[in-house]
Amino acid sequence: MYLAKLTKRQIEALEAEDKDYFVWDSELSGFGFRVFPTGRKQFVLQYRFDKTSRRMSLGRFGAITPDQARGLALEALVKLRHDIDPVAEKREKRAALAVRDLADRFDEEHIAVHLKGEHREGIPPEPEALHPSGDRPLADH
Repeated sequence: MYLAKLTKRQIEALEAEDKDYFVWDSELSGFGFRVFPTGRKQFVLQYRFDKTSRRMSLGRFGAITPDQARGLALEALVKLRHDIDPVAEKREKRAALAVRDLADRFDEEHIAVHLKGEHREGIPPEPEALHPSGDRPLADH
């Protein structure tokens, strides 16, 4: 099913059916909307990368607006133009090493091996002493 341009009013009017279905935007190729049988509504971007069709979730309706979702879709399409797969990039960020993980690894591989006795006091710092960004991936620093 195609609509002119996905708007908030059109999306709100969509009803849940027995099976999930898609509604595609006519202005931006691959940008659309998925309606689940439960009534949940989600923005999606469908694209091809290396001869493989992929579908990327952009966010739930209500959490983001149609214009915000369209902006996210455009950002993903720009990445595709530069031969970057946005889904693979998202997976890599999730799997990236976090600051806290690096601190734990340093403790296990360096401090435990090289520092003995009194030299080890106060090292490593207590978990709450780590910077609040301890759960963020290293790539974000």
